[in-house]
Amino acid sequence: MRRAVKQLWRHRRGNTLAVVLGALLIAVLYALGALSENHALADAAATAMQVTAVVPAGLTLVMLLLLAFTVTFQFYLQRALWQRRRQEFGVARLLGLSANRLGGRLVLEALVRQAVTLVLGLSLGVVVSKLLAMAMVRLMGLHVTTGLLWSPLTMLELSVTLMVVAALQGLLDALAVRGRDLTPWLRPLPVTALPTRRGGRLRGLLGAGLMITGWVVMLGWRPLLSGLPQQNRQWGGLGLLVVILSAWLIGTYWVIRDGLPLWLTALQRRHQGRWLISTTMTLTTIASRLRAHAHSLWLTTILASVTMAVLGSASMVYGVATSAMNRAVVAPIVVTAQTKRHVLAALPQATTRALTTKLVVGRLTGGAASHLGLYQVMAASDYLRLRRGQPSLPALQLTGRQAMVLTTRIGQVQRHFGERHRPHQISLVRGPQVQVAQVTNQFPLGQDVFFDRGLVVTDAVFAQVEGTTDRLWGLYPAATAATRRAVNRLARGDAQLSFVANTAAVRAGRQLPRLAPVASGRTWSRDAAAYRAPVRAAGQTLFGFGLFLALLAGTVVVVATASILLLKLVIAADGSQAELAVLQQLGLPAASARRITWQTVGGVFALPLVIGVADAVVTLVTLHNQVAEPSGGLAAIVITVYIVVFLGFAWMTGRLIDQLSLVGRPGPED
Repeated sequence: MRRAVKQLWRHRRGNTLAVVLGALLIAVLYALGALSENHALADAAATAMQVTAVVPAGLTLVMLLLLAFTVTFQFYLQRALWQRRRQEFGVARLLGLSANRLGGRLVLEALVRQAVTLVLGLSLGVVVSKLLAMAMVRLMGLHVTTGLLWSPLTMLELSVTLMVVAALQGLLDALAVRGRDLTPWLRPLPVTALPTRRGGRLRGLLGAGLMITGWVVMLGWRPLLSGLPQQNRQWGGLGLLVVILSAWLIGTYWVIRDGLPLWLTALQRRHQGRWLISTTMTLTTIASRLRAHAHSLWLTTILASVTMAVLGSASMVYGVATSAMNRAVVAPIVVTAQTKRHVLAALPQATTRALTTKLVVGRLTGGAASHLGLYQVMAASDYLRLRRGQPSLPALQLTGRQAMVLTTRIGQVQRHFGERHRPHQISLVRGPQVQVAQVTNQFPLGQDVFFDRGLVVTDAVFAQVEGTTDRLWGLYPAATAATRRAVNRLARGDAQLSFVANTAAVRAGRQLPRLAPVASGRTWSRDAAAYRAPVRAAGQTLFGFGLFLALLAGTVVVVATASILLLKLVIAADGSQAELAVLQQLGLPAASARRITWQTVGGVFALPLVIGVADAVVTLVTLHNQVAEPSGGLAAIVITVYIVVFLGFAWMTGRLIDQLSLVGRPGPED
């Protein structure tokens, strides 16, 4: 035990980094486990969402995923630390230390290091649990007070699991000492394993082509799918996604392993003698780092790309969902003829605003494909009357047979990347053909009481439309405590729906749409009554919880990803100190040595960051084209924070390398 502790202290720089990062991951894992066992929080969320076990299940799922990531990350750190001490192990064997004793010492070192990590991580986790609980309650809009969370069961589960993992890591190190390395892919690539210049350039160019092709295909996702038959779009989209991901993974690996090192070397040779020696040496050093650590840099780039894409997408979805939740029910209560009497009996003093629509089937044409839907057609005069009390509705500018479409799927009525511009028209089966002049996702009174889409036409065109009359009422009760209790009772007990049969006769116009309280066959459906306060509370709880999980998981991954690069570069710099000492003795100025260090660190950290940002932007643009509404502000902020954190780790890496004693020591002046 004493020798194991002595060896850990001797290599305290790398071990301290491993312990600190491991403790942070364990703290988050404990906090998630303790939160999943908090009954007050789970009950409050279940009451708001009217769905039980969502919060505990979501927290447990994310905890398991992060546990798997933590085990992988600790395994990777352990192997990196072992690679750093390979020469030490060889010397020990030459001096007569048996493989069994050396392997046993490595197992004991791994267990001691993991025990220290667990003590620090679990202690920190008790504090982190309080902070995460506060953040989660705030995002979900709950009114729950939580203190420091104490969960002995979670502590026991994490301790047993991670100590077993540490023992396995020690056994792998012991086998590697015996010459049975089971993870050869984690070793730095030797120079003899590098591709030839011609083959490397070819694969590098092909990899860059695959990456660019994947980006272009993602941007043209919608027109490509629209060109497929309707029955094949689901499987065709899945197959296209698999092809894009495969091309991106292969292309990224070839660019990192083959393309960039050769291109940097060629650039260095071309400008040798014209650039500063520190610049040419930086290019050579970056190329050697890319060659030696191609696997880890490829993995880091994938993690960076996926993390930024997921964080940005989650932020965008949260923004879109919040907007949709606010649009779902604009009036305090919206009722139909099916529920009007029942609701007014509970709220007799409520004022009302009526909207008369006609149900008619229509086909949207133009763009890449046509869409058949059920439209609730309203006159422009009724729309403008309601707009005076609902300013979020856009201004109306219609003449002749122009119309404004109200739909949540704005992308169907907009031009996308790669599509030919063709005007959109709607052919009503029992009415005139109208041209789409405006499109919005704002619905009078709220979208929850619309079956599919709305259509605003001039009063003259409205008179020509033949359809089933469907009246909607917005109710505005007094804002009192008694009213809130009555609304909550109605919302909990009123789950009625309205249906319209989606039959061939209705679609062809041979039969008018018929409202029914019971579904029969294929139908369009909507809420027969909608209540604004409960809908917004449930939406904020659900989407806030999803955003909390995404941000938490993303934060853990970005810290771990940047830490992998930090550790790799620090170990590589430590191994090249002898070479740097020779260069300084030959006259390399200390300032130039420091410049080489910082430029190398910046170049290596920039690789996953640049590719990750490009992938995230393409993903977010594709998602934006699907939702087709301004929703990228929060995503841009989240990605900017990710970049700042990543650059912060790059600065830490440069500082650590500066402190390795040789870089930055006084030497000849420039």
